[in-house]
Amino acid sequence: MAGKKKPGPAKSPIGRRVRTMLDARCIEEAEGIIDAVISAAKCGDISAAQTLLNRIYPPRRGCLITFEQFPVNDAKDIRLAYDHYERLAADGKISTDELGQLTALVERKAKAFELIEQERRIQELEDQISELKAGLMPRVA
Repeated sequence: MAGKKKPGPAKSPIGRRVRTMLDARCIEEAEGIIDAVISAAKCGDISAAQTLLNRIYPPRRGCLITFEQFPVNDAKDIRLAYDHYERLAADGKISTDELGQLTALVERKAKAFELIEQERRIQELEDQISELKAGLMPRVA
């Protein structure tokens, strides 16, 4: 049996039964647990209060920034927006991480413009096909 590993606790039949039993108990006791945490928070238990606040109002993953936004109204503005945001990073007004996030936003707008253009071209081709069909179909009197 060399080289064979024992299944982990969650994969073994006993581990699955314990997990299922624990899940069922948590569901049965959920209301009481929630009431106890709320009560503890009201009585000054900082850990309970932090648990509740983190659930209600999760901590931010990043920080808020203010920057000069470049308006991207059409595909021609994409390159100008990249240049604008690179200049902000070069001047130290935004970090390189923030530059990455801003350029990702610009890339999403660029993709949207591409899709709009593709949709316009498809519609134009469908209209041409319809016109051709109408011209080639015999007219019924």
